[in-house]
Amino acid sequence: MKKRTVKIFKWIGLVILGLGLVYGALDLVSRRALKREYAELRAEGRPMEPREIIPPRIPDVDNAALVYNAAIQMLRVEPPLALEGYTPPSGQVVKNLFDQLDVAAAALKDTDNAGAAEQVTRLLGHPRVVEFLTAIERGSERPGYRQELDYSQGAGILMPHLTDNRAVSRTLSVLARRQAAAGKTDAAWRTALTGLRFADSLRKEPILISQLVRIAQLSIAADALRAIAEVAPPSVDDCAKLETLLASFESREPLVRAFDGERLLLGEWAFKLPVSNLKSMAETNPTLSELFYASAFRQRDHAAYLRVMRNYARNAAEPSAPEDAEFGDKMLSEVPRDCILTRMLVPALSATKATFTAMIAQARVTRAGLAAIRFKREHGTFPSDLRALNVANADDPFTGKPLIYRTTDHGFTIYSVGVNLVDDGGTKGKDSKSGDKVWRYEERNPAEQRRP
Repeated sequence: MKKRTVKIFKWIGLVILGLGLVYGALDLVSRRALKREYAELRAEGRPMEPREIIPPRIPDVDNAALVYNAAIQMLRVEPPLALEGYTPPSGQVVKNLFDQLDVAAAALKDTDNAGAAEQVTRLLGHPRVVEFLTAIERGSERPGYRQELDYSQGAGILMPHLTDNRAVSRTLSVLARRQAAAGKTDAAWRTALTGLRFADSLRKEPILISQLVRIAQLSIAADALRAIAEVAPPSVDDCAKLETLLASFESREPLVRAFDGERLLLGEWAFKLPVSNLKSMAETNPTLSELFYASAFRQRDHAAYLRVMRNYARNAAEPSAPEDAEFGDKMLSEVPRDCILTRMLVPALSATKATFTAMIAQARVTRAGLAAIRFKREHGTFPSDLRALNVANADDPFTGKPLIYRTTDHGFTIYSVGVNLVDDGGTKGKDSKSGDKVWRYEERNPAEQRRP
């Protein structure tokens, strides 16, 4: 019996020793893989420390964020107005004047809601709201923007300004449209300029959600701009200013920086979390979750994550290509099944480049359309071809070919084929993945359109 027991323990010892050797080899391989990925990042010139991508401090006198925050807070301490016949939409909570203004503006986004229009008119005329809008315009003229964010919090970072920014963009859009409808065209175009400058505030924030909000803000501002143009075309001077602002949305640098930011501010933070935090994140696979906390497995996962993020950043800097549609799936397929954290973080990134490229397309379509309007004011007729505009870049960012442009009797249609890469004849899609990015422009009173 004793010999049998000794034999069993001997075999157990050999198994433990064997597992130890295997784990030691795996630890060595994974450590080298992680070191190699860091070396690849350095070789490509990617930032390696958060301080390299976090926006530097700027003088208060140059910081538009301080003006915006103070203006928003001014409305937040004001109670909502008691408007006769006004009932907030179901599920909307209106705690203060800022909330009330946003809810009413949002109600006018896609519909001609007479009740909401009346409320917006009354709200826009309120002295505090007038003061608020004046402050937003003043702030938009400042050269810098920087929110005081605690980037060390990783996924727990608080960014309340993102919701506020979208709300302000909606309000500026409604204001510009109503100014144009009331015949206050100079004021409307001034508000449109403010809307574009405000939409570009988040350019340097190195987080993907910030860039997605910036994309949404441009869409709001561009839609308002196009609506105003159909009421009263901008002057040649305003056209030039608007075209310059729109051109600033064409750089892919903010997207590349955001991918680097995700890696440095979220990924590195996640891989340094204590075991107790990581266990709750890996509960979907209990067997692998226990293995994950061993350093060899975590290093292997970490190396896979760095490789994916390096490829995403590299891809983000390149022009759009048809194979981008499969890029996210390809990246995920190359991640080993046991790399739990990487497989949790990567899928959310797959559509980001296409969304960003759609923003570039929208900016180019709008900029080229404004150039066509400017051409008409200068020459008395719309150009027959976009080449006559001498626009710096009138190519569709999805195809690399010129934007599609057709003239009508009193206007034009100009569009990009959009995310689906299909020419839908200038038809808008039902969602962000379908249809074209299009601007159909028709002069309302062509006989009154004169050269300045």
